[in-house]
Amino acid sequence: MDHEVTEERVPGSVFDDSVDLLTRLCAISSASDDLDGLECMAAALSQAVEPFGLVSEVRREAGLDGRFYPVLVARGPETADGYTLALGHLDTVLPGVPPEPSNGRLAGTGALDMKGGLAAFVGALDLLARTGPDAIPRDLAFVGVPDEEVGGPISEQVVRTWGDNARTVLVLEPGALRPGGAETIVTGRRGLTVWRLESRGRAAHSGLAYWQGRSALAAAATWCGAVQRMSEKGAGPIVNVGRIVGGDSEFVQDLGEEHHFVGTSQRLNVIPDRCIAEGEVRFLDT
Repeated sequence: MDHEVTEERVPGSVFDDSVDLLTRLCAISSASDDLDGLECMAAALSQAVEPFGLVSEVRREAGLDGRFYPVLVARGPETADGYTLALGHLDTVLPGVPPEPSNGRLAGTGALDMKGGLAAFVGALDLLARTGPDAIPRDLAFVGVPDEEVGGPISEQVVRTWGDNARTVLVLEPGALRPGGAETIVTGRRGLTVWRLESRGRAAHSGLAYWQGRSALAAAATWCGAVQRMSEKGAGPIVNVGRIVGGDSEFVQDLGEEHHFVGTSQRLNVIPDRCIAEGEVRFLDT
């Protein structure tokens, strides 16, 4: 957060309060699997938005590990028949480290993505409240999810459920930085789907029977190179090969037990008969 750029645009007290909130949020370690930290984040945000007329509630949803994670819902008084939905997430990729202010900037885990966006949202509510008693939309709803950074099921289901009845959806995660320090406003993002390729070949000894073998890994790698070349700059699709695992069937099927072979010369004399590749496609139209 840049003091020199931002303070010019908002009253000093709003700016200072926003920086203070951001510092407190960054001091909470809330990695996606840190249940206690996520609960603390939900409680801190709940306390921060309630002075602006939003009634908050912490709901709990089951994650992939069977534990129940907090989902923060804060609503204005007129959200029964549709609402303006503001979306955010409580989690970070990494555990938190103590935030450190330096030369007008704050370094901390999630200071931009997306505790910065959450603090900016509360700051916007504060700024609106100072302009008049009815400036904050009465149909405003905020939802904070706990597992966005790991692409968890709670985030997907909550966004689908709350998005169905929303008139407008605002994602609070900050945009890209522009020259001069201001941020872009992101008005849309590409659609996303994931893919998985499984290929099978014929194992053989690479020295004694190379030409009798059929490499599943070579076939998959050729295919992956071809689909990645389908990516286009600008408005075209983007195809990404996220990971590829190949080798003999035992290695691929039992990677957890067999991974110690990586970096050694063992079993490199086998034509790979199994390969799995996974990735994603991002697109602007079907």
